[in-house]
Amino acid sequence: MNIIVNPDDVDITLTGGLASRIAGVLIPYLKSTVIPDVITQVETTVTTLIDTNINADLYTYGVEVEVPELGGIMADYGQMATHAQVTAASTLEMAVNATFFN
Repeated sequence: MNIIVNPDDVDITLTGGLASRIAGVLIPYLKSTVIPDVITQVETTVTTLIDTNINADLYTYGVEVEVPELGGIMADYGQMATHAQVTAASTLEMAVNATFFN
């Protein structure tokens, strides 16, 4: 996972007496330290999730699944695209190829 955020594309607005006066110093600080720290934490969390949960499930259950609604037919599936995509609607989208067998 590699998240790239251009600090120039991040808008931070501070309001209120003292906050608005120090915005010129505080906003560049937030963009240079807090945002990269958040990105690092997200990357670490996702990597850990994949390594501990998803890989463990693949090891335990494999890439075959029984479809009970179809009379017990099995589906063997694999991801087709290099990367899964997160859409504008915040849903995860993957392209997979499945072979169904009895």
